[in-house]
Amino acid sequence: MRMGLMLSGIILVLPMAAWAQTAGDINGDGRADQADVTLLSNFLNGSELFSDAQAKRADLNRDRKVDAADAKALDRILNGESPVADEPADNNRTFNASAKKQSFELGLAKVVPEWVRGRWKFTSRIIESSYGGIGQTLDEQITLPGDLSGEYSVYNTSTGEKFNRLCWQVLDYNEDTFSFMERDRNNAGRVVELKLDIINRGVGQSEVRITDRILDVGQTSTVFSNRNGGLLQGIFGMIFGGSMGGDSGVRRGDTSIRTAIMNREPGSETLRIPNTDLSKLRCQ
Repeated sequence: MRMGLMLSGIILVLPMAAWAQTAGDINGDGRADQADVTLLSNFLNGSELFSDAQAKRADLNRDRKVDAADAKALDRILNGESPVADEPADNNRTFNASAKKQSFELGLAKVVPEWVRGRWKFTSRIIESSYGGIGQTLDEQITLPGDLSGEYSVYNTSTGEKFNRLCWQVLDYNEDTFSFMERDRNNAGRVVELKLDIINRGVGQSEVRITDRILDVGQTSTVFSNRNGGLLQGIFGMIFGGSMGGDSGVRRGDTSIRTAIMNREPGSETLRIPNTDLSKLRCQ
């Protein structure tokens, strides 16, 4: 008996993945059955997240993404047919950038792609700076979408001083890139704007470019990180004004850029947080 699936448009981009030992066995229990149909349906309608291993097994037509075409392939497998039909795959649900709404018009879950979710650890290196520190490295961690929500605050890494996040917003989101910005102020009045551009490099790996700009010098230099106090554990290290050693010569408009390859902590991609009203925190 043929099995129909009700699907929505979530797409996950994948690297070239090897076939699962049993084609269609998404949940890894050694067989392809209705449980796999349910798991795939839940992923596509947004009610359930895949682990990296499940995402690889769900790419049944080997096109490096999980979408409605893989649901058709699973349907064919369960009916004893080849997973890839002669007709072209259904690409009607491919991300359409021209139809994308402004991020502040949508909820947080709608604008954070599946591939970028989870806890990422990385060591960044400063590659450009108008106030020193070139070549210095920082051990950092970011949890998405957690770091984009009201669940997170900003702290001084050495003193524990809490900073005030002035605003944040998502700038771009699709299958391959994710960008956001935020502005923060410390107790001495220094204000910095940070922009992060993240590029998908395959399951569990991405590349990040972090640009910070001094909007107000304030009185002291600070290196600070982003963390929350409860639901999700995450640290997001950021240079908040000046070089690591002091604020000598720091001026309004000074910038610094650092880059890194990020690796996702296995299993963290399934973490969830309550949704957030982006319009309330949007930077003007």
